[in-house]
Amino acid sequence: MRNTEVYLVTDGEPLPREQRISELDNRTGYKIKPVLADVNHMGDQKQQLVFNMVADDSKIVRVFGKQKAKWVIYAKDYRPKFNETGFASKVDKKWLNKITLRRYHRNRTDFYIMGTKAED
Repeated sequence: MRNTEVYLVTDGEPLPREQRISELDNRTGYKIKPVLADVNHMGDQKQQLVFNMVADDSKIVRVFGKQKAKWVIYAKDYRPKFNETGFASKVDKKWLNKITLRRYHRNRTDFYIMGTKAED
């Protein structure tokens, strides 16, 4: 099990009170949480069982505890800028990896990320 730093990203969070321009400011930002995860590549047989298709560069990101996220950013690729509360007003979207499937277990969460479709 190899620990890799990743960022779990959710959107639609209201900005913290100190970052708002006024009380009527209803902008939303990204909530970013750095965590250690076990990142593994998925083999063709596992992809066929989970997604019913084979894709390039599909991964499983295993995180300790129950976590919620919409995207994952790998720390080796990109380090987003966020404040001490975990909020960022913008994130470079090319580094966001969409979570295709989420599975909760007793003490961990598995995020399945499907890459691009493999060429036949």
